Amino acid sequence: MTETAIDLVGAFGGRPPDLLLADITRQHDCLPIKHLRRVFREIWDDKPPQLPCIAMVSPNQLSLPEIFAIVEDFLIPPFSQVEAQARISRLMFKHRKVESSNSIQFFDVTLDLDAAVALNSNGCRIPLTPKEFNLLSFLCSHRGKFFSREMLVNLVWGVSFEGGERTVDIHIRRIRAKLPTQAASFLETRRGIGYGFRGVE
Repeated sequence: MTETAIDLVGAFGGRPPDLLLADITRQHDCLPIKHLRRVFREIWDDKPPQLPCIAMVSPNQLSLPEIFAIVEDFLIPPFSQVEAQARISRLMFKHRKVESSNSIQFFDVTLDLDAAVALNSNGCRIPLTPKEFNLLSFLCSHRGKFFSREMLVNLVWGVSFEGGERTVDIHIRRIRAKLPTQAASFLETRRGIGYGFRGVE
């Protein structure tokens, strides 16, 4: 297992991967994930990488006491490619926000990704709810791209969200109402496609 992990590191050119997707459906415990992370810590002992992990598990493995401390999300076969991509994208986006020290600026609005707050030009907080902030920061992070309501629900709310897709419309409307007029104009709607954030020079 150690040699396999070292070979895996070599395949990444000596750089840690961004995410672990582990199939432990045929395992009786989480030892493969624990071992892989231990090897990574030994290789990058100066700055061990923070590795978000999605595990493919069987339903009975959800009862393992340690799994929730090791794995951040789960895929239970059979699952669709769309579901897998949505969970991976959501987890990557989450960690990009947590680990980033940068902010996103457009017009006179600043999104502080570390503090998860939006500020106007005077440095005053714009009263976005956590979900409104997540939706706005997601769209800002993908400038020039447009997403359907279904995609936004999966990527921002999560595939387990039981509400309807119209919740996206409600949140977009509330975000626009709270932002300064010119800043709100960056949020665009394309009929038949969905919502996006137009590019900023």
